[in-house]
Amino acid sequence: MDELKVNYITQIASRVNSQWRYSGAKDDWTCEVHIVQDKGGVVKSVKLKSCNVNNKSRETSFKNSIIRAVNKASPLPSAPDKSIFERNIIFNFYQNRSLKK
Repeated sequence: MDELKVNYITQIASRVNSQWRYSGAKDDWTCEVHIVQDKGGVVKSVKLKSCNVNNKSRETSFKNSIIRAVNKASPLPSAPDKSIFERNIIFNFYQNRSLKK
């Protein structure tokens, strides 16, 4: 993946992380976040896959907090160049940071 695209996805993950509010998550809790956006960065859908949450009683609230953060982050940052715009964005969300995939 080229550097511009990596930076673009990192900006999106950072925006989501800045909107995320949840207490009590463990450091190893994570989900793969799949976002569909339009050309204006408006989030059209959010799906979470491959989540690792070792507390079943808090799993749903943890997942919902990520979905809320994605929706609050909408519209997402614009691509620095039209050629790297991705309608479908995937990144790994960790409770204490977001990292690109």
